[in-house]
Amino acid sequence: MGVSLIGCSFTGTNSSSGGSTGSGDGDTTTSFQLVTTWSVDISAVSPGQGDLVDAFAGEFVNDAMNYPDLVLLTQSGAYLVQNKLSVSNNGWFAPSRIEGTETAYSAGLAFDFDLSSSSTLDLLLFRNSPASFQIFKNSGAGLFSLESTQARAVNSLSVAVAPYKTRSASNNKLNILSADESNSHQAFLVSSNAIQSSSFRNIGVTVLGGLKSLNADLNGDSFEDLLLVPSDGAQDIMIFKNTDDDTANFTEVLDAFSRPDSSDIRDAVLADFNADGHADLLLATASGLELHLNATSNGSMEFTYSTALNLGETAPTTGVQLVYANFTEDAFYDILVLRSGSAAPVLYAGTASLTFSNITSTAFDVSTLPLNAVKALSVDVDQDNVNDIILLNEAGDILVYFNNASDSSDVD
Repeated sequence: MGVSLIGCSFTGTNSSSGGSTGSGDGDTTTSFQLVTTWSVDISAVSPGQGDLVDAFAGEFVNDAMNYPDLVLLTQSGAYLVQNKLSVSNNGWFAPSRIEGTETAYSAGLAFDFDLSSSSTLDLLLFRNSPASFQIFKNSGAGLFSLESTQARAVNSLSVAVAPYKTRSASNNKLNILSADESNSHQAFLVSSNAIQSSSFRNIGVTVLGGLKSLNADLNGDSFEDLLLVPSDGAQDIMIFKNTDDDTANFTEVLDAFSRPDSSDIRDAVLADFNADGHADLLLATASGLELHLNATSNGSMEFTYSTALNLGETAPTTGVQLVYANFTEDAFYDILVLRSGSAAPVLYAGTASLTFSNITSTAFDVSTLPLNAVKALSVDVDQDNVNDIILLNEAGDILVYFNNASDSSDVD
């Protein structure tokens, strides 16, 4: 996903335009208001190398209000965009390059890698040339230092990385799965921010094409498992059960999925869409959206294709990213679908019956929606306990939409 973040300047404008109230399920209402648009001129910092690789939202700068900030990972390095709502109503500080970050990044992850009491996030960044990955530790003030670098034997990594805590939380360790374009998928261990090369292991699977790796407790044993989703629809979706305390041992669970067709997969998310306590799998495919319900019982891992998924219209077939959250505050997850080409994002409100209604035109002033958004983030920007939406488009803009729904649910 190479999008050039090139703008004329970094100036903000506050907008009063907002969507009218839309219905998600029953009496639940939500509306989104475009409050800020920022044009990010990364090219001024590093001319010609502003291609966006990924974007992360979270608390990178520790402040009293815990406002989430942004980190933009580009081919020219990583940039911190600090949320300044705690000191001003004008939105964000100008982006600042994170010292020590280099070039040729292909993937990244924001996570508290030392499992510290601090809520601020660290960074794990993957490079193509030279093939390596780096951990940048966050001081808590948005100042990062390069903690560790580990070389890799391959030249190109995909965006498939999934972190999770081990069974023994006191051990202060994380297991991470990485995937690269040579079809080598390795699990490795991070302990106190230091990558332990002795713990590198290939989990022994070969997947053609791209890969999305996800993590969740899939069988209710309180330990995080791994799920690998290949973009090639002819390949099997694979589950790896977490079977060991600290050594990243996994057991492959066979025949957990049965798909209705072999259409290619463009994105995947794990979330409890039917509110039964188990994470379900939603796929954006070349044929539309595809839901597999987690039918786990007695510790087994089984997923059932759901024919109940009903969008009320033809599903978008050019989906490039799925974002889920309880935007409508009704106890059921909703879905934001980003589409490639000249198409605006689409917001579907979920219900108990797994019927999803398109509420885009009632939840947004659609004239403010970009037709070329390449990244969407769901995060509570203004700390009012409801999820807002951040969109990044090809023009180099960061568009922040405040959610005006009332907080009435325990679903995030």
